[in-house]
Amino acid sequence: MFKKILCALLLALGSTGAIAAPAQVETVEKLLVVVQADQTINQVMTELTPQLQLQANQIVQHILEQETLNHEQQAVADKLAVQMLKTAEDSMNWNKLKPRMVNMYTSIFSEEEIQAQLDFYSSSVGQSIMQKMPQVIRQSMEITMVDLQENMQNFMGKDMEALIAELMQLQQGTAEKSVAPAS
Repeated sequence: MFKKILCALLLALGSTGAIAAPAQVETVEKLLVVVQADQTINQVMTELTPQLQLQANQIVQHILEQETLNHEQQAVADKLAVQMLKTAEDSMNWNKLKPRMVNMYTSIFSEEEIQAQLDFYSSSVGQSIMQKMPQVIRQSMEITMVDLQENMQNFMGKDMEALIAELMQLQQGTAEKSVAPAS
């Protein structure tokens, strides 16, 4: 029995060397520089601006139940777009994102995997792919935004009307119960 326990212990201790080394913060930071993560975030924000303007216009149009906005209404939509952009910029600020990105990479990838990415993205092929990533991100966001806008419009239409009707019925039922005479 003792030999079995000793053998299992030796196997366990011997296999700890096979466990991948955790990613080092310094290596992850090098990777983020090579992949130009900060510039990608900035470019995404630049490309997000017109989409937020369109979304703000649609929100105001929906609230007012109008297809077109007059000058004053457009000013409100523009103000909403500025507020939405500021919120997005605050959320996507590189100084705030970088520590979280580093933490994410170090918790998911091993040092070997980070080094392999660093080697790849430092190569000419890796750099070529990185040059195309903003386009991939932009088109992905466009696809997502189209679906999201359609789904939100559907929700704001019939689904929201059904919820409002249900709430009104509940409110009327509560009002009738409070007015009903005691038996």
